[in-house]
Amino acid sequence: MHILIVADHGWINGGQAKVAIESALGLAGRGHRVTFLAAVGPLDARLARAGIETVCLEQVDIDTASSRLGFVRQYMWNAKAAATLKQLLADMDPAQSVVHVHAWAKAISPSIGPVLKSTSVPAVYTMHEFFMVCPTGGFYDYRKGETCRLAPMSRACISTNCDSRSYPRKLMRVARQASVFAGGLRHAFRDVIFISDMQFAAAQMKNKATDDDG
Repeated sequence: MHILIVADHGWINGGQAKVAIESALGLAGRGHRVTFLAAVGPLDARLARAGIETVCLEQVDIDTASSRLGFVRQYMWNAKAAATLKQLLADMDPAQSVVHVHAWAKAISPSIGPVLKSTSVPAVYTMHEFFMVCPTGGFYDYRKGETCRLAPMSRACISTNCDSRSYPRKLMRVARQASVFAGGLRHAFRDVIFISDMQFAAAQMKNKATDDDG
């Protein structure tokens, strides 16, 4: 089996990257062919030592960009990530391959949605957070310090300053979320892996609210 793992970062900078990298190492250890695609380096040296094919786009993320204004294009629609993913998928046998996306919100962007929808290679997504549905990724109002009860991307959602930093940042995330919906990333995966029953229930409820509101 050939597994293509997609993540924002190629080194462990948090839980998402740790799960992505450790799973890549574990799968390679079981004899599978593994390719690891990351937008931001450096790459964890253990990947190459384990015989894993690595592809790093040598890009930045929202926290390391020298100019956040200049980063907006990548943040909204990372054309390089989409093109690279398409190229990698072209060499994969759909009957013997799978794409596993772990993280896209900090560097990869929603641009991979149309690519995943157009391929015959099955794709799975591990939902480490809620960026697939919620603009800020947490179903949480950081200003009030409480769980958000609003339907994602509703008028009430868009007009609410719930972001941990600023309302302009919230609006940028709203624009990016529109790309998630328009580009089809929400429906690009054959299966979604949830980390808990609570997360599954929350995502299902909010996803229905979003569809009903739209």
